[in-house]
Amino acid sequence: MAAAYTAAGAATILGVTAVLQGGPTMAMAPIAWAMVGLLAVMSTVLAFLAFLHGLAVIGPVRTAIVSTIEPFWAALFASAALGQQLSPRVLGGGVLIAAAVVILNLRPRATPA
Repeated sequence: MAAAYTAAGAATILGVTAVLQGGPTMAMAPIAWAMVGLLAVMSTVLAFLAFLHGLAVIGPVRTAIVSTIEPFWAALFASAALGQQLSPRVLGGGVLIAAAVVILNLRPRATPA
């Protein structure tokens, strides 16, 4: 139910913003509409469902930690899909994020009594 409220709130805010800025643009080529639909499904619906599934399976703390790697995945996908070059800075940042996720998910060692 929380997901429905979140989606409805986002839709309302975005709709009001579009109207205040002169209304949404509907005159687009069919391929543009296909890309909008693909982005909506892949980047919003599936991502949100995966996040909720992560909450149920591994809990809120680990889900939040694992979710921090999303910007690096976005950069990798942009590189693959759009041919965007990945700079050493972006790759280094991704390595640091991945290392932090791994370190934060390690089980603490039992301390001797």
